Amino acid sequence: KLAVKSTVRKELLSLCHEDNWIDPTIGTFLQKKPDRELIFSDPFLKHICENYISDQGFHNCVSIFLLNPWTHYSLHTDLYRASSINLLINDHSDSISYFKISEPYKLYFKIKELSYEQDSYYLFNSKIPHAITNRDSPRFLLSLTLNKDFDSMQLELRNQNFL
Repeated sequence: KLAVKSTVRKELLSLCHEDNWIDPTIGTFLQKKPDRELIFSDPFLKHICENYISDQGFHNCVSIFLLNPWTHYSLHTDLYRASSINLLINDHSDSISYFKISEPYKLYFKIKELSYEQDSYYLFNSKIPHAITNRDSPRFLLSLTLNKDFDSMQLELRNQNFL
């Protein structure tokens, strides 16, 4: 969890209730591409975009993802991203996000839950196996794909007093 709060979560939530979701040709989530002006109106997001968004560009690296009710996204790692900054947009979420922390057996293992707090940003290590189970309501997540690995980002954000 980062030591900075979102100033645009409510505006992002309003955007989520519009119908123009994109069904990606690659990937699993319906998504939206938020307007650059809205993202840059949050000082922290502006800083991250200006300093850590990969050469792929803003619209490839900044997305809102929708996970529909009563769905599960199985344990996985993100092959295409080194790390990300995430913000749960929902006012309240009936979902569980967790990381796999041990593998004593193939059929069961220990997990650590990531309990998102409202308006809080999280530096996310996408190379650790993780999963999401969603229940009765849609889950909206802002995610910024970063061009640095988790350890490097953690050190830089700590040095900038964001962590």
